[in-house]
Amino acid sequence: MVVVTREPETEPMLGDTGFDETVCFSNSAQNSWREQAYRDLTSIMKAAPLHINSLQTCLNLLTTAISLQDITLVKRCIEYLNKTINNENVLLVYGFLHKCQMPTIDPNRLQPSAPPLFEDEHLKGTNWVQTLIEDLRDNCLVIIDEHADHLLKQPELLQLPYKDIHDIVTRDTLRVSSEKIVYNVIYHWGLEECNRMTLSKYHLPEVLRQLRYAPRYGLMKKKEFKRKMEEILEEKEWRRIKFYLEEKSKNRHVDELPNKMSKPRLLTSNTKTNTKAQLNAKERLTRCERCIINVLACWTAIFD
Repeated sequence: MVVVTREPETEPMLGDTGFDETVCFSNSAQNSWREQAYRDLTSIMKAAPLHINSLQTCLNLLTTAISLQDITLVKRCIEYLNKTINNENVLLVYGFLHKCQMPTIDPNRLQPSAPPLFEDEHLKGTNWVQTLIEDLRDNCLVIIDEHADHLLKQPELLQLPYKDIHDIVTRDTLRVSSEKIVYNVIYHWGLEECNRMTLSKYHLPEVLRQLRYAPRYGLMKKKEFKRKMEEILEEKEWRRIKFYLEEKSKNRHVDELPNKMSKPRLLTSNTKTNTKAQLNAKERLTRCERCIINVLACWTAIFD
């Protein structure tokens, strides 16, 4: 491979075609600092291993690596992020990932660019950026699941785009102590989104779309289900949920609510408590069985 570091001092080849070289240089200057930093970085990487010690630096580096289609560097950044994410920084990382998009080719850019080098053949012809960050995104969601009570109250959550907030609050594995927490976050996210779109709060149902059904209303206590929730629900939906909760409180059979609104989450705090109680009962039963076996063994030894 030949690397050109300096062009020969000759007349421009496009000089007689009406080409405005100042435009080319102007466009190229916009990205010159990034490309120069990239060249410096790759030269360092060839001489010594890359060590990343800052989360924010890693996120910035990931953006540059994606823009320049350096798959190896993208993988290094993702590896670092996977090792670094925790309940304190997960919202920062998760909220950043939607910005990681496949680089687009600018038809007006005349600078030559090498195609990405694929170490894995199955990545060719695919949206390799999304493929590589998929596991990182899933890991973020698992951490959010485990610390949902705390993280769903953080203001950073209100800045997420629709898909990101939807993917969090609709998960069956979200560990919340109360579905009121889920309702609060989608309600306030909807208000923030209305402000961003310069709409009044009366447009909440349209702004929230399917997020209106994310809270498992059927798991709420009667006193938690307020009339105020009619702001995001239709009247008939609100009445049906109210009827469901009343019938459940009387231990009467009632049809389940649509859209998973009465389906228990898989690992809620109540489920964890019940599971722990079952394990304790099983442990007590096991000790009882061992005691009986020991008594029988002693009885056999005495009268044998």
